Amino acid sequence: MFQLTFKKLHLSKYAIFFFNSPQLLLNHTNFHSFSSPLKNDYIDNKFTDYPSSRTNLFDKPTSVSYSIDYASLLRVCIKQRAFEPGKQIHARLCVSGEVSNVILATKLVDLYCNCSSLAYAHHLFDEMPKRNLFLWNVLIRGYAWDGPYDVAISLYRQLIEHGLVPDNFTFPFVLKACSSLSNVMVGRDIHEHVVRSGWEKDVFVGAALIDMYAKCGCVESARVVFDKIVCRDVVLWNSMLAAYAHNGHPEDALCLCSQMAFANERPTVATLVTVISASADIAALPQGREIHGFCLRQGFGSQDKVLTALVDLYAKCGSVGVARRLFETLRDRRVVDPGLASLMSCSGWWAQLEDGLAFVRVEAAV
Repeated sequence: MFQLTFKKLHLSKYAIFFFNSPQLLLNHTNFHSFSSPLKNDYIDNKFTDYPSSRTNLFDKPTSVSYSIDYASLLRVCIKQRAFEPGKQIHARLCVSGEVSNVILATKLVDLYCNCSSLAYAHHLFDEMPKRNLFLWNVLIRGYAWDGPYDVAISLYRQLIEHGLVPDNFTFPFVLKACSSLSNVMVGRDIHEHVVRSGWEKDVFVGAALIDMYAKCGCVESARVVFDKIVCRDVVLWNSMLAAYAHNGHPEDALCLCSQMAFANERPTVATLVTVISASADIAALPQGREIHGFCLRQGFGSQDKVLTALVDLYAKCGSVGVARRLFETLRDRRVVDPGLASLMSCSGWWAQLEDGLAFVRVEAAV
């Protein structure tokens, strides 16, 4: 079974290495049921499915060292999120003593985080005698993505206590955790640290700050961050547009979209969906038509997500006929349940209501 797994990973030339001695891993004192399912949570400090706590993980055992490019193997595992093969490599590294290699251990932590196996990642992290900033960032990112989010914040504080200086990767990760918790107080503390560290004008950090303030309902603070960044990319513009749109400021979102076009910043699908939705929220048909034309000129006229937003816009503005024609051009109509609902909800436009209901009945019969 494992051999098939490695063939899928294009690692079949290394397969003989992993099957050279099947009992070796099970009998080794540094190995304890490593391939069995995880049964206990690291957070509860009950960790029995890991190299045995009876011996130090980094005490190099007396075993034959194989000349295998573990780094390349782990890179493939990380890319394909191959959890089981990664555990097998980890087990072999424990046997050979090479798990003490900081580069290999860091890749293992990265693999476990990418596979949402934070218990494995955190345990290995704690066993490592040397930790660089990249390693801290990897683990913080894992918790910022999958939770518990407060652990990401705790790791950020521990990083500072260890004398390391956060960079433009650390801050976005920990700010994402604050966004998920809607914890604006901690977010503001981190913002102050961003300013002291000189990363306030970085576009990645700025986008994370805008997202954090937006999800905490602090749109004005998000705009202050946006205005201080002179060199902006499309991600930053999209973050501010989303901040306005998701906090009930559709007019401001449309105004910012005009500024974005004036700055010659090419939009993305996310940009257009956000501003079209903002137009739909206030039934701004003239602005919506302008944006529709802009979508066509920019080559987004056939994008299903953009078309779906346009269907919703025209339906909410009472242009059921236009909405229907756009709907018929969609490649995947399953994504337009909201569009169909919009066609049915045009109760303020009685002259077109019968046509809309007839169209919905025909589509429901298909």
